[in-house]
Amino acid sequence: MEVTMTNFYAAEKKLTFADFLISRGEGDTYASAAYKHTLAAVTIIVQELTNLEEPAIRSPQLVAKAFKRFNEPKAAAYSKFYLDLMKLAGKPTIPANNVEEAIRKGRNFMDRVKDHKV
Repeated sequence: MEVTMTNFYAAEKKLTFADFLISRGEGDTYASAAYKHTLAAVTIIVQELTNLEEPAIRSPQLVAKAFKRFNEPKAAAYSKFYLDLMKLAGKPTIPANNVEEAIRKGRNFMDRVKDHKV
């Protein structure tokens, strides 16, 4: 599976901006905005990897099924990460430490996809 550089670059830009926002450290407003950019970045990579489009990319069952086809332990962990990230959207506020962890995991996921190791 090859990730197109354009989409990879777009995802990287979103994570970089999320890093910037979270570094502002001024309350939940920045954490919420950073979360949105992180979710968008990870969604881009998941779409590239699984070929799922809207609205299928928002279905936990379809995402989990798409990841299962990779038949590798890390695939299950990244599937859970993405599904957990989507669940955060339902929270009224998202703690900055959750967003920081999501950014870190998002970068790890992107590196793994980039190296074709998912």
